[in-house]
Amino acid sequence: ILFNHFPKTFGDAIKITKALGADYLWIDSLCIVQDSAGDWDHESQKMEKVFISANCVLDASAVKSSHDGLFIPRQRDYIWIAPKNVEPFYLYETIEDYDRDVSHAPLNSRAWALQERALAHRTIHFAERQIYWECGQVVRCESLAKMHSTQASFLANPKFPELAAGSSLNQRIKVFQDLYSKCSRMQLSFAEDRPIAIVGLENRLLHSFERIGGFGVFNSFFHQSLLWRRGEDEICLKRIEGRSIPTWSWMAHTGGIDYIQAPFMGVDWNVSRSKLRSPWNRTDGNFWNNEDD
Repeated sequence: ILFNHFPKTFGDAIKITKALGADYLWIDSLCIVQDSAGDWDHESQKMEKVFISANCVLDASAVKSSHDGLFIPRQRDYIWIAPKNVEPFYLYETIEDYDRDVSHAPLNSRAWALQERALAHRTIHFAERQIYWECGQVVRCESLAKMHSTQASFLANPKFPELAAGSSLNQRIKVFQDLYSKCSRMQLSFAEDRPIAIVGLENRLLHSFERIGGFGVFNSFFHQSLLWRRGEDEICLKRIEGRSIPTWSWMAHTGGIDYIQAPFMGVDWNVSRSKLRSPWNRTDGNFWNNEDD
């Protein structure tokens, strides 16, 4: 592909990759055949390995299309003071706003972006007002400021599922419920991609928690997983057509969801287990799969 045939954002990413001395660059729309359902289904299942294996993820936080480029033209307001016989110095406006520039940026409203960010070891955010470097320990700004963000410490740490696995049972339940509630409010071009857009993230949770499950449900947290309901900010939930997703999963519906906060120590979760059984507890030894509803 000739370089000048790439959209501007892709071209900028290629230049940055070369400048960083990296040999390979993954771009979804180039590495996955877009008009092939078979290639899409095959490759999308491997997103976890793609992003975990990446040295760094380039995040086009501020752009709305692949033609905008990573570097947004910007002008920073400042004043300069030049005392007599002294080198002038400059006073700039404060521009460090991680939540505005990153957390609430257009890209980070997308479901795929949440998974990519959570799985990546480190991310460079090309934001509207400056560039941010994010990893599990810290956020560094182009302005040379050093920031700490609770959300960044959690999402930008590729070991966050393992960290959660070491917490209490109640905290582990809260981790996946909070994540799924957030994921349900993310935007997707195709609603039926809901379970695929977070499959890598879900696989990490299942592996770290040493559990089996899928479609937003954990075998060992079966009852708590089913406590989802229509979010307070939603009028109704609409059934998603075109993909085999079990109806009891929130992924089978559009719209945001929340979880009923039943008191952890105040509920007997063993009641009715003989009537309400996990699909992964099959007496015939066969686990439930996504062809069954």
